[in-house]
Amino acid sequence: MPFFETLKNMTYRWQVPAVFYCINCTAFLISLFSKTQLIRELGIVAYSLSFIWLVTSAVFNAYNRMWSKFFNIILGFFFGSVFSMITGIFIVAIIEFASN
Repeated sequence: MPFFETLKNMTYRWQVPAVFYCINCTAFLISLFSKTQLIRELGIVAYSLSFIWLVTSAVFNAYNRMWSKFFNIILGFFFGSVFSMITGIFIVAIIEFASN
């Protein structure tokens, strides 16, 4: 059935951005309660970049397959930079929690 096949493909395309977005929302909430100003700012930047990634990946996957290789390079840059910010937020949050 074409409808169910399309639904399955759309679900797969949404899985990675949606899971990453949920992890980033957790990091954003942790960064809001951080004592360090830099961590709060990193949380806001990482949250904004992941939201842009979620929306643009959905749009490009739905409407424009011709640019997929170029777009994957851009997504890799976004994923790498935001993932490093999230890792830093979690590490500093653990250090702050342990020091209290």
